[in-house]
Amino acid sequence: MVTQTHTASFIGETPINSTIIVETKRGVPEIIVHGLAVKEAREIKQRILMAFHHADLRLKAKRTLISVKQPKINTKACTDLAIAAALYYKNSNIIPDDTICYIGQITSNGTVHGSLENIPAIIAAKQLGFKKVVIPGNLIEKISWLTGIDIYSLNHLSELLKLNRVSHSPLRITTKHTELSEKHQAALAAYPLATRALQITATGGHHVLLLGPPGWGKSTLSQAAAALLPDLSTEEVESILSSSQNSTTISQALCRRPLFHTITTRDSLKDIFGSARTGAIGMIAQNLHGTMVFDELPAFSPSSLQALRSTLDFEPTDWQFSDITIHRRQRTTIIATGNPCRCGNWKSAAACHCSKAQRNHYWIRLGTALLDRFQLHLWIDEQYEFNKKMSLDIEQIRQSIKKARLAQKKRYSTWLLRNAQADWELLSPNLDNQAMQQLKRAAIQLQLSLRAALHTLRIARTIADLSDSDTILQTHILEALQYRPIITPKDLHV
Repeated sequence: MVTQTHTASFIGETPINSTIIVETKRGVPEIIVHGLAVKEAREIKQRILMAFHHADLRLKAKRTLISVKQPKINTKACTDLAIAAALYYKNSNIIPDDTICYIGQITSNGTVHGSLENIPAIIAAKQLGFKKVVIPGNLIEKISWLTGIDIYSLNHLSELLKLNRVSHSPLRITTKHTELSEKHQAALAAYPLATRALQITATGGHHVLLLGPPGWGKSTLSQAAAALLPDLSTEEVESILSSSQNSTTISQALCRRPLFHTITTRDSLKDIFGSARTGAIGMIAQNLHGTMVFDELPAFSPSSLQALRSTLDFEPTDWQFSDITIHRRQRTTIIATGNPCRCGNWKSAAACHCSKAQRNHYWIRLGTALLDRFQLHLWIDEQYEFNKKMSLDIEQIRQSIKKARLAQKKRYSTWLLRNAQADWELLSPNLDNQAMQQLKRAAIQLQLSLRAALHTLRIARTIADLSDSDTILQTHILEALQYRPIITPKDLHV
């Protein structure tokens, strides 16, 4: 009779059950491990045998076969504890509970420990339907907030038969809000319309493009957006942990602070967007419920711009392998900055030194299809409502964003859907008649595409939420129209 235990992991956002099967056969007494790379199998075998010796647990002298059943693609599953538990139960003639998942690493002295990278595996165990999970004691403080699965702690291999159940405790905020530097505070105060746009972006998850000549604060404004983001809910933290294997991302999520990262041209395509060949998840997919800044968007490679275009559509992606399908969600807000032309002075007070052909080439490289997927467009320069004397109440802005997000959660019954992803069917029932007529007139007069009209309606829905209004009014449509594209094909004569 075979003995089996289970461990869990994620490939992308797909939870994976790795089954450990142990059986004994006639032959020379030895332990053989199948299903792992040769070097990994040898290291795990040596480590577990040393751990059994230090835990004063003796294994019977039999030919023991250990099979690790998991997808062919690398799952990064932590199999140490599951293999040790299966060996122990087989050696003791104990039938293990098939509803338990074992997650953790074992040192040669028998100590069970875990790292931040093991925490997503606990979420995977819950999603796979396990009733109980055994984890290292050093992870208890970081995961005791999780509900829906019984958590048991284990500090040493010798404690396998006397597991301690962990009591539930809420997830607390352990860090303060991102503090605004004097430079960021001044930038937000100086550009009230830009601050309003970033407030809308943080509330509804809308992608925003900041354009303007160099030196007028586009990058500074994009960085200041991090301070406007409210704390994450427990449900949002859990969804982030189910899509990330990066310790920095996990650590920040456990602090209930939204993820914020600036991407530059030095970051590789694989690091940003992931790899369908290996199943690696890129920074954007891992940055669930967070914000990513593409600084100097026109400087990115054509392949990066092409990949970004599909990312801006919020469409989930499935990567099909021979034995598994990997699911990827896109719930990251993108803030991009850029100059209007190569010299940076087009449409500004300074003289532009670019020819019409150079400007055309500059914008055609970006592509109207990419630019059209940014829902808010802003122009930042000296003529843009510059107000040095304006005071700013950051805490009030945060509270308004938090309140509006809760309204979205109530409307859509999930944290995973926000106004930026809502379709016509979800938005139109709460559209006022005058607002509908205003949108129709704007679509005709401004020659808005169907996508641009939908962007306007989505932004108006977020503005209504910030105004604590269930209905989208005409004033909300008019405000949303301020954020339509700045550079159009008509400007370029294309």
